[in-house]
Amino acid sequence: MLHRRNILKSAPFLALAPTVPSFLKRGIASDAIASEKILVVIQLSGGNDGLNTVVPFKDDGYLANRRALRLKESDLIQIDPQVGLHASMRGMADLLDAGKLAIVQGVGYPEPSRSHDVSMAIWQTGHTDSEEHSGYGWLGRALDQMPTQTQSPGSMLVSDAGAPIALRSRKSKMGAMTSLDEFRINHSRPSISTEPISDSLADFMKRATLDAYATADQIQ
Repeated sequence: MLHRRNILKSAPFLALAPTVPSFLKRGIASDAIASEKILVVIQLSGGNDGLNTVVPFKDDGYLANRRALRLKESDLIQIDPQVGLHASMRGMADLLDAGKLAIVQGVGYPEPSRSHDVSMAIWQTGHTDSEEHSGYGWLGRALDQMPTQTQSPGSMLVSDAGAPIALRSRKSKMGAMTSLDEFRINHSRPSISTEPISDSLADFMKRATLDAYATADQIQ
């Protein structure tokens, strides 16, 4: 099982986006496909105290309204004269210093309803219109725009909580597993010739086996 605390400590990057971002659309027409780059999205479903994660310690509103919860400036990892990171986020601070992390503050939507369910629907579909909330997710729509080059899934979900709405799509295929270990081959592989076999059933079994090995290698 993936734990949020472990991800935040060790993840090489964190991508959060409320809708289909422009870089995904540009990537469809660029060399991103040819170079087989992979976008990794880590979705942290649950509550997070954003004001005590990326802390606006010089903001008058923060000082006035967080008399009990506010963090001391001296305890923060300052990233500029106005904002600091929680003291436990040293790994993220190092990534920021190395130019490998970007922080987007104030992500939200106009006239927020303060409803958890509505906010989750907007986050995962990228639409503020409630009539769109039963439709496709922002990642699913992006994947639907990708050219289909093989029979392989366009996305691979690693989760034990089911597919998020963000991945709901019209035509894109999605693979799913609770752990990468499910696709690990732990025994020695037999030598299999790639030459076709006259027996159609045997040839099908051989191709299925080769595909399984190739998929396991790709996931690994």
